[in-house]
Amino acid sequence: EGVWQLDQFPFREDSVQMANQAIDFLKSIEKALDDLDMKALQEAQSNHDAMKALKIAQKSLYKFL
Repeated sequence: EGVWQLDQFPFREDSVQMANQAIDFLKSIEKALDDLDMKALQEAQSNHDAMKALKIAQKSLYKFL
């Protein structure tokens, strides 16, 4: 939902290829956010457990990259 903007200025790279790659990356991030276990993340944050919070985020993110 909403607007996603690409702030890129490819001088040497193919601009269409760079835009497509960035769009694919953003779609992967969106899927990872949909998959993110928010309850577990909030619990880790409430307990000030940065390592657990990082692992929760990585588990979701790495699945889609």
